[in-house]
Amino acid sequence: MTLKRLYFKHPMHLPQRSSDMEFIGNKLAITSSNSIHIVELKEVVRCESANNYTYFYFTNQTKLLTSKTLKVYESLLHSHGFMRVHQCHLVNMQFVKCVEKTNGLVLHLHNGETVPVSHRKKESVLQFIHTAFIS
Repeated sequence: MTLKRLYFKHPMHLPQRSSDMEFIGNKLAITSSNSIHIVELKEVVRCESANNYTYFYFTNQTKLLTSKTLKVYESLLHSHGFMRVHQCHLVNMQFVKCVEKTNGLVLHLHNGETVPVSHRKKESVLQFIHTAFIS
């Protein structure tokens, strides 16, 4: 009995929360202030940082606020075709309609929104688009 208590008190033996626990197939569990929303990844157009909160924007023109940071969602969604293109923006690259190169780099999305690309992320965004869509 004493061993059991020591075993669970040691931080290395506490159950670890895995990022995979957020997903069920191609669905993501997003916790808002009063509920848990199960959404299809193909319906998420982009995420936008609001300090320590994140707004999710969906194909049906709705948005949802969650109390996790954009950095948390960046690590969760990177392998699902999402790319951090700016300090404040994480974009589902399937929704990119056009890449404008005139004043810096701007992504035009299928829903009519535009998202700026930071100077620091410009090359990686262009490389991703080239390998994913052109090659």
